Parts: sequence; structure tokens; C-alpha cells
Amino acid sequence: MAAGEGSLGVTVNSFTSVSLDPPLVSFALDRKGGRAQPFVENGHFCINVLAEDQVGLSKKFAAPGHITCEAVGHDIGPAGSPVFSGILAAFHCRLETTMDGGDHIILLGHVGDYAFDPCKQPLVYFRGGYAGVQD
Repeated sequence: MAAGEGSLGVTVNSFTSVSLDPPLVSFALDRKGGRAQPFVENGHFCINVLAEDQVGLSKKFAAPGHITCEAVGHDIGPAGSPVFSGILAAFHCRLETTMDGGDHIILLGHVGDYAFDPCKQPLVYFRGGYAGVQD
């Protein structure tokens, strides 16, 4: 989630751990529709890893257009980005750099802080649908 007035949220299908030292993660956003630019301009963001009971939240931010976080209850994380309630994990990131990814822009974030709820299970999107994780 990009921070600021009218903080923008977007559902991505994956993000990747790039490095442990320094702690870096990446994800890609489609260049079309203007959703990537606020993340680039803002300079920091929070990756909210949704819990298995948050399908509605995932669908909300996967819808086309600009969806702001003000429509959903949230707190503000240490870098000023929105953090949703009930999530599995939050990665508070400073934008390190961006890279060309064809019709996507790849954002590389430096993780400054994180939180994790060991009692939650992740929301999984697999083969075109939401699924649970089996123990």
C-alpha cells in the first residue's frame, strides 16, 4: 500500500524475497491504469500479506481503478503506510529502486520493519481461485 492522503491499495499475485542482507523484497505492477506511479512517487509502502479469511479484501483491491485504503479500516505503520487489521504479516518498506519489466514496473523495497501473526494462515490464490493451506 502506498502511503499518503488517499493511500492507494492494490492486490498483487506475488511478491518475492530478493535478499536477506540487506532485507529486500520485490513485486511488479502493471504500467497501465496508473496504479504503479503512486508507489514510485511515494518512496515507501507496506506489503500486507492477507490471512485466509480476507478474500473480500483481496477482491476489493484487485478490482480495476484506484481503490483507496480509507474505504477499509487500517492503522498507520512506522513508515506512514496503511496496515490492515487481521493480516498474516506486514513488511514496511522504503523504495530502493524500480526496474523495467516490460508492461510492468518492478519495485524493489528495503524492509525496515515487519510484523507477523503466527496464529494466522495465509490467503492463497492458485489456479484462478482462492484456496487454503493444508497442514
